[in-house]
Amino acid sequence: MKGLFPMLRLAELAYEPNTEELEQKLKEEGGYEFYRHKTDSNVGQLGYYVALNRSEKILLFGVRGAYTLSDAVTDTVSLTINSASV
Repeated sequence: MKGLFPMLRLAELAYEPNTEELEQKLKEEGGYEFYRHKTDSNVGQLGYYVALNRSEKILLFGVRGAYTLSDAVTDTVSLTINSASV
């Protein structure tokens, strides 16, 4: 559980709407270098961020879940793919 709480905090940052705030918080939370932040809430698109901690060799993807009505529609308008056919 000890390592879980810092990761939960990093997961919460996927909901940060302000890119400058996200960049600062990533640096403070674990020395992460900020690379990309997308906050779109259009149907079919996900909000996310990408960061890197070079010293720990960690590439971090924070993906936002359902946050707005458009996000909820995106969650329900999905296309399933049979993994056996891939």
